[in-house]
Amino acid sequence: TVQLSASGWEMSTTMFVPELRYLLWTLLQACWAAVVITMAAFAVLIVFQYRRIVKPVVSITDRVAEIERDPQKEMDLHFGVAEYDALSESISAMIHYRQRTHDEMMQIRTDAYEEQISFLQSQINPHFLYNSFESIRGMAGRGMMEETRRTVSCIAAVYRYCSKGGPYAMLRDE
Repeated sequence: TVQLSASGWEMSTTMFVPELRYLLWTLLQACWAAVVITMAAFAVLIVFQYRRIVKPVVSITDRVAEIERDPQKEMDLHFGVAEYDALSESISAMIHYRQRTHDEMMQIRTDAYEEQISFLQSQINPHFLYNSFESIRGMAGRGMMEETRRTVSCIAAVYRYCSKGGPYAMLRDE
């Protein structure tokens, strides 16, 4: 009931205790329902976050680690999500560029070593020939005919060996 008093309007209610208990019970159930709905929404959000963000990132990381272990292995890095597919393509391009650069660098090193060996061989061959002729001349001047014959035979074998193969010899042929 609403009444006018000297201090202003006053409202008074007369409720029975069972009605008050029912009202409090209903309010408590509504609060619990709100808590349950909020928790369910958080669970859905966590599952969504895991499936859309965490799982693809972990998968990309695992696949990149596999490629690092075996660079020659081709792997599919597509997930069906545009952002992750774009990231995966960038990572794949970066890995292929790194592999191609590594291969080119190894080829440049190999070419440089072969050039260095060729240069050293071109310096050694004339020097070896000069020293061989000087040794033969010295032995012939002292009358060492048998030693001179063996030396010429050995030098001939060396030059025959050098003329057969390329710049390298197999270990079994040595």
